[in-house]
Amino acid sequence: HAGVREGTEGASKTVPDFLMDDQPSIIVLNAKAAQLELELAEATRVCEQQRNKMWAMRTDGEPVSETARLEMRVLTQTKVELRRRLAITQLDLDLERICLYLEREIEQSTSLGLQKQLVAEFGLLDKQLQPLLAISG
Repeated sequence: HAGVREGTEGASKTVPDFLMDDQPSIIVLNAKAAQLELELAEATRVCEQQRNKMWAMRTDGEPVSETARLEMRVLTQTKVELRRRLAITQLDLDLERICLYLEREIEQSTSLGLQKQLVAEFGLLDKQLQPLLAISG
C-alpha cells in the first residue's frame, strides 16, 4: 500500500511506503547525511574565511605565513574528506532504499523464480556495498 506525499506545487503523488522516510534505517542515514551537510557547510565557510584572510595579506603586501598555508591545506583536506563521507552516506541511503524495495518485492512475489532473482539481486547489492562502507569507516 502506498503513502501520499505532497509535491511542491500542491499536487499529490503516490510514493511507495518503503521510500517514505519513516523507516528506521532511512531515518538514521538521513540524520547522518544532514549532519555531514552541516559540517561541510561550516568547513566551507571557515575555509573561505581563511582564503579571504590570506588574500588580504597578499593584497596588503604582507607575506603569508607557513602556518596560514598549512591551515589552508588542512581546511581543504577536511572539506574533501567531508564531501567523500557525504557521497558515501548518500550512496548508502540510496542502496538502503533499493534493498527495502527488493525486500518488499520478495515479500509480495508469488513466483518462486522471481523471488530467487530478487534475492540474488539483493545479495549482489549487499556484496558490492560492503567494501564501500568499510572504506567510509
